[in-house]
Amino acid sequence: MLAFGNLGVAAGKVVVQAGLYDVKKHRLALVLGKQYSDLATDDNARFIAHKFADEIIFRLGVGIQASRK
Repeated sequence: MLAFGNLGVAAGKVVVQAGLYDVKKHRLALVLGKQYSDLATDDNARFIAHKFADEIIFRLGVGIQASRK
């Protein structure tokens, strides 16, 4: 598996596009593709990163949920 993404900030919002690919396939197969958007703060950027990581774990069969603290 290969996970990657990009992050941008515009008009006070952080926007993240992230993907998870299966690299064992003959052609790269998209397993998970997400886009997140929230107010541009360090805490929100961190939360988005954790949320995507949680979605990867869930997709791989473990199943946990991100929560704000």
